[in-house]
Amino acid sequence: MKVFNTVAPRVRGYFGQLEEAGRPIPGLARFEKKLGYGLLNRLIAASVPFTRRNGFSVVELRDGYLRARLTRKGNRNHLGTVYAGAQFLLAEIPFGAMALVEFEGRLIPVLKDLHIFYDQPARTDLEVELTLDAERKARIEQDVADNGKAELIIELDLKDTSGEVVARAEANYQVRPV
Repeated sequence: MKVFNTVAPRVRGYFGQLEEAGRPIPGLARFEKKLGYGLLNRLIAASVPFTRRNGFSVVELRDGYLRARLTRKGNRNHLGTVYAGAQFLLAEIPFGAMALVEFEGRLIPVLKDLHIFYDQPARTDLEVELTLDAERKARIEQDVADNGKAELIIELDLKDTSGEVVARAEANYQVRPV
């Protein structure tokens, strides 16, 4: 949390500089263009160092959409499949990464609970996709403005490289101002 509190003002400052220069950022597509995935992945790793060790990375990012990957390498268990804890990480981190950009560092998600259902052994790298439509984003922002927090449940499918769902997750977040 301490690292995020240091990083978030820098991100907000960057967005502010672009807006002052007449280059507003409507969302993630411009973030990708200006900063690239490398910086975002470094910000995530600075906030949650465990992600670097586990090979977590954001591989696609645009308005209201994020796709992340977790490598099998370094995440194998005693059966040679992807360790359950690594799969949990892949289900938990994406919304935090998306929120960093979508809410321009003004709001932070706090995970309240996460339920994960392992459907079959994961034998390859894994990916997860997350969407946040404009209406849902606006509702979150309004709830935070009205109540000081917003509750949010996100459902995710963790897929192997062939597109098969290997695990499903339901994450319950509370979104708060930084």
